[in-house]
Amino acid sequence: MSRAVSPNCVGTDALASAACISSSRPAVVMIHTRGYGFLRMAFQLRGSVLPYSLCVAIPSSIITALIRHFINERQIPDLWAHDSVLHDSQAWAGFSILVGFLIVFRTSQAYSRFWDGCTSLHAMRAEWFDACTALVAFCKYSKASQEAVDNFKQILIRLFSMLH
Repeated sequence: MSRAVSPNCVGTDALASAACISSSRPAVVMIHTRGYGFLRMAFQLRGSVLPYSLCVAIPSSIITALIRHFINERQIPDLWAHDSVLHDSQAWAGFSILVGFLIVFRTSQAYSRFWDGCTSLHAMRAEWFDACTALVAFCKYSKASQEAVDNFKQILIRLFSMLH
């Protein structure tokens, strides 16, 4: 099936190409995947956070390895020495409680924000559905030809379905 595309349409995403298709024929949008394996996708550099996370992880691991090496060579005092903070149980317990409280608080905040986002998303989808059904209902009283009305309904449903 050939499609007539406007000459000033640019972009490769599905929404742009669907909007650029002329209304003489129904818009057909299909998402094509490349079929690469999971490992290739996991280790790709384009669009990945792996290079950015390695910029933090590699220097941290090198510093940790150097500190451990110097502790083993007795060039840095051992952290488990008698006067170390790790032997004082009150300081360690206070620090552990503080870190535990912060982790629980941040996790509960993130969980709450996640469910607020889900609720808003469902409300938005319901509003889109209401708008689409209202537009389809308005077509009942249109003075245009039945073919034009059907074509409009098909394009309308397809464009609204891309919002989901």
